[in-house]
Amino acid sequence: MITIVSLNDAVKSAHAEFAPLLAAITEWAAKHEKTIDLDLAAFVCAATRDGSGNQDSLTLWTRTGVQGFLSCDSFNYCSSESCKMPGGVPEALWVFLDFLYDTGHLDPRSDPLWELRKPLICYAGLGFDGRERPKGSGRLIPCECHLPYRETVEYVQREFEQGRFQPGWR
Repeated sequence: MITIVSLNDAVKSAHAEFAPLLAAITEWAAKHEKTIDLDLAAFVCAATRDGSGNQDSLTLWTRTGVQGFLSCDSFNYCSSESCKMPGGVPEALWVFLDFLYDTGHLDPRSDPLWELRKPLICYAGLGFDGRERPKGSGRLIPCECHLPYRETVEYVQREFEQGRFQPGWR
């Protein structure tokens, strides 16, 4: 029989491993009047690292990577640590990404912050303010969760430069 552990127990080692980062997030959040549960911040760090297998993944984010974190990595981490999926993960990831961006720690190879927010809005149901939308409020943006941002932009730019892409607006 599997024993379900609390989120705090599941992320206990992550608190130690990511202590400097979690302290920086806490300090940044206080200065910017944002809140983030430290267990959820530790969860984001641990699930991100475990999902990709490398430490760079904490600062290198793509639109498809955010969607993968929300749909796979977070659930896989819960399974491996025998804890229930906690509420508030999308909101915590929103604040985490804001922290990385605002402090200059978001890897320059990452997609733009707005693109990283799209899966949080489309897939995870957040509003433009990073908070959960009311149930039944409908889609706010078209789904691009599975479209890699950089490759899509490079493709459209190449097609435009070669005269094969004609924008539909006038």
